[in-house]
Amino acid sequence: MAAAMVLALALTAACGNDEPAEHDNHAGQSPKGPATAEVIMPYGEGFEHLQNQPPEAVAETALLRLAHATPAQIEDQDAAVQLLRGVVTPELWRRLTTDPAAVVPFMTGPAWRAWDSTGGGVHVTVKQDDEQHPPDTTESWARKFSVTRKLDGSETPVKDTYIVGLRQISGQWRVDDLRLLG
Repeated sequence: MAAAMVLALALTAACGNDEPAEHDNHAGQSPKGPATAEVIMPYGEGFEHLQNQPPEAVAETALLRLAHATPAQIEDQDAAVQLLRGVVTPELWRRLTTDPAAVVPFMTGPAWRAWDSTGGGVHVTVKQDDEQHPPDTTESWARKFSVTRKLDGSETPVKDTYIVGLRQISGQWRVDDLRLLG
């Protein structure tokens, strides 16, 4: 009898509840499928102004947001990746949450400690490189960018290079590829 009661409780718990399931649109779990993700996944917080903007603006804004990560966010790379939530495609979001080191620069040592001890302020410049790039299409765009961070507490700027690819989904540009070059 006790076994039957435990089984009944287990089955009741497995059947779920009356509350609607939460959907993480960034992971492509839209209730209407990934093809309609843009309809229910508008630009996230801090990226709303990018609606109907050209790919250059979307790429630069994403890099600026990432480059303004605090010392604590750089140390906890998952927290730095969260800064991109709302501007990346579901496919890239899955990749970034699995491997944040692919886009978050690693910092240790005296420069990081000085930056952290002075409050973590940073001045950022983002520059699109003039190198040859893949041809633009109506649905894709890719460029190489240099990101220079002048960290408070350090005289030496930190320069990182990124490859940024964008894809147009439902008329809006989303970051579809982001790679920190070594």
